[in-house]
Amino acid sequence: MMNTRSAGVSVLICTYNGAGRITETLAHLARQKVVPALRWEIILVDNASTDQVLETATSFWRTTAEPAPLRTYAQPRPGKTYALELAYEKASYSYMCIVDDDNWLAPDYVQNGFDLLQSHPEVGLLGGRTTGAFEVEPPAWFKQYQHYYAVGAPILYEDGVPRPISDGPVVNFELWGAGLFVRRAIWEAMTVLGFESLLSGRKGKDLVAGEDHELCYVARLLGYTLWYSSSLSLVHYMTKGRLTAAYRDQLLRAGAIGSLQLLPYKYAMLNKPAEPNITLDVLKDFSYIEWFTIKNIFSADYLGFLLGKEKTSFITNNVHVKYFFKFFFNIKSIKQNYQKVVAFKRRVAAFQASQKLVADREKVSNT
Repeated sequence: MMNTRSAGVSVLICTYNGAGRITETLAHLARQKVVPALRWEIILVDNASTDQVLETATSFWRTTAEPAPLRTYAQPRPGKTYALELAYEKASYSYMCIVDDDNWLAPDYVQNGFDLLQSHPEVGLLGGRTTGAFEVEPPAWFKQYQHYYAVGAPILYEDGVPRPISDGPVVNFELWGAGLFVRRAIWEAMTVLGFESLLSGRKGKDLVAGEDHELCYVARLLGYTLWYSSSLSLVHYMTKGRLTAAYRDQLLRAGAIGSLQLLPYKYAMLNKPAEPNITLDVLKDFSYIEWFTIKNIFSADYLGFLLGKEKTSFITNNVHVKYFFKFFFNIKSIKQNYQKVVAFKRRVAAFQASQKLVADREKVSNT
């Protein structure tokens, strides 16, 4: 579609009060094994931290062999989405890799991601698998909930049955943001087409996120393929504070809220008429959510919580019930989100049509 950057990898790290985590993350980046011709860099963005994370990172990086440039920036506006936007803007190369400040990349991560994207120009986003590392022994329940922590091989549910996804194109799944490679042309297109995010990303202790899933929806709207590769492996390090039942439940609630906020994208992915009735479709989606919620409230999983079993269904459905009561008070803003996504989809279609027209004219002129 477009690309104004030379081939290479920009590793993007957005951090909030990550001074205690950033050195180990950088240590793993310092161990990357890349061919001499591969150009890469690290972009570190401080997202309204109150510690000395940038100073800590800069000081530590000087103690390494500095295999790549480290460039640091500050984004005072809280929200990971805003920090990522600054990182995208500052990236020098054609491929960007989003790395959290508690992600430890395998030594071949940067090179493998680069090679795959070079070989598959149709791929817009590329993700891999993660394992967990823990400050303390994880609780017994962790394995059951590990996917909410972005740990393990991604799971696809087919007719309610989970299965690990296979290497290659991903159709009915959104890739995790940890270690996600992004073709910079996607961000350039989003900028040109006036993209507006429906999310702000995590803010400090507010865990409501979903910016990775939003990016997956946008990439698909732009005509790109999503790809999973088990050759990309990283470790997600978790402090003891993230291994409590309270944090787990907060994470589950945040995931449910984020998925509701992204409903307009699921709507936009369908084959809708040129001038859809947004009000009608919002109400249809709302009705579907409430039918799904009511059905699950009377399910064995939900009732099982009363007997001390898992809480996922219980928490998710409680979020949906709250959404039900808030819906009519927020219908104006909900409709505006649908309108934003539909308008963006139309701009994408118009842009792609114009690009095709230019390509056809060039083809004719060259014959």
